[in-house]
Amino acid sequence: MLDALPTQETPSFDALSKRQQKFVMAYVETGVASKAYAMAGYKGTNSALEANASRLIRNDKVLQAIEELKNLTLERFAWTKETALLKLASEADDKENNSGGERIRAIMGIADLQGWKPKESGATINVINVTVDNRSVTAAL
Repeated sequence: MLDALPTQETPSFDALSKRQQKFVMAYVETGVASKAYAMAGYKGTNSALEANASRLIRNDKVLQAIEELKNLTLERFAWTKETALLKLASEADDKENNSGGERIRAIMGIADLQGWKPKESGATINVINVTVDNRSVTAAL
């Protein structure tokens, strides 16, 4: 289950009972209402769990809390393409802590994010140059 309750302001989530909050957190993690229902501590047969989970997931307050928590989770874990490129460029440029293979994998990651595909023609060598925040990395692919 998600490690902790949200720390930002979450009025819809905060208005729920503790068990409903557990359900919302488990649902955001799993995407399966009956599984989330059981993870939240609700008891019953499989058919009862499914029916009650279905009823709970249609509750307007619960739905609002799910959307609220999903948005917070996305904000917390979202990486933009630019963030990924900066991280990969840093790894590609770090001769001190990364081996040649690690640096090449980082450069290949940059190429992949940019949609660059090396040509599959035997002896052809493609050279790319990536510049991010005035830092340049050149690689032969």
